[in-house]
Amino acid sequence: MLLRKINAWISLATAVLLVGHAMLGAIEQLSRHRIPVPAPWMSSVLMGLMITHAMLSIMMVLSHLEEAGERRYRTYPNQNSATYAQRLTGVLMILLFALHYLGASNGLQSRILHAILHPLFYAVVFAHTGISTNKALITLGFGNAKAIRVIGVVVRVICVTTLIVGVSGLYVELFAEV
Repeated sequence: MLLRKINAWISLATAVLLVGHAMLGAIEQLSRHRIPVPAPWMSSVLMGLMITHAMLSIMMVLSHLEEAGERRYRTYPNQNSATYAQRLTGVLMILLFALHYLGASNGLQSRILHAILHPLFYAVVFAHTGISTNKALITLGFGNAKAIRVIGVVVRVICVTTLIVGVSGLYVELFAEV
């Protein structure tokens, strides 16, 4: 249980840094680099937290599967759909992260490729964040069911807004003459 709580704290810190990283990057791109990003360290810290979170999550899933062993469980697909979506977006995020990192480090060469891959990466990341935040809060014992539902809606609104602003900034960067 301690590992779950540590991972929940890491995931919440990652979510906050993620929104900050995406918004600051989008502001810089939307301003056509007239407003520089004031926190260049943020992407390095974010990458470290994301890698740590991914490793802990994978360890916990594997441990759970090992503990389950031969025991049969009744599955409840409707109740577990959020967990399945969380795991799927987590795996996709790991795969797309390499492309995001390489694309950002090479100056977004091949504009059409990045115009497709980066928004897909952003969508997967913010879907994962929108699904996972409630679960982290539950793991940490914050709030009651109503409070967590409200926080979940607020987090999803923030994620969608950040996704829209981030993709808009990316397209200005890729296709507007700077």
